[in-house]
Amino acid sequence: MGFNGSLILARTRASATELLAVPESVEMWVGDPVDCPDGWRVLTVRPYGEELVDDPLVARLAWLTGAPVLVARVYRSDYAVVRGCAPGAEVWSLELNVRFVVEQAVWEAFGCTEEDEGITAEEWEECVSEVTERWERERAEAAQALRGWADAAGLPVTEDQAARAVEAEEVYAEDAVWEMFQRVGVAVPAE
Repeated sequence: MGFNGSLILARTRASATELLAVPESVEMWVGDPVDCPDGWRVLTVRPYGEELVDDPLVARLAWLTGAPVLVARVYRSDYAVVRGCAPGAEVWSLELNVRFVVEQAVWEAFGCTEEDEGITAEEWEECVSEVTERWERERAEAAQALRGWADAAGLPVTEDQAARAVEAEEVYAEDAVWEMFQRVGVAVPAE
């Protein structure tokens, strides 16, 4: 089944329920916060809920904490959607571990699978190439946004470090997210 949930990286002493202002009527599992140096904290929330990666909420978290935040929604440990924001800045996003979900992405973009009758191997590869090229463009944009995020957080991140951070891929998407946090200079403990 894998991990379904959200990992929130923020400079805060608040708990996930305080920070997210979750009503008591909402059933949600909240993991123990992972405290990191310099006031950073990783909060784990399950189930993840679409609203946790909604742009207005990510921007609100940055405003509430007065510091940049990263919110990663992980789907069954396969891949993750990460959104980042610094106070007063625009929200940017990135997908991690995308190589594990190529078939799903092609289905969403073109409505076909590799096994469909009538689709040739060449046509399938063209679809895969188009999806992959889109991800590469998004990663380049995300790397630039991540550098701005890191600057706002007071974390010196080089262009190379940002590029490696947005390319993090692991067997489990939550590990790729953890690796991304480490690569931007937050000393999160090894999982």
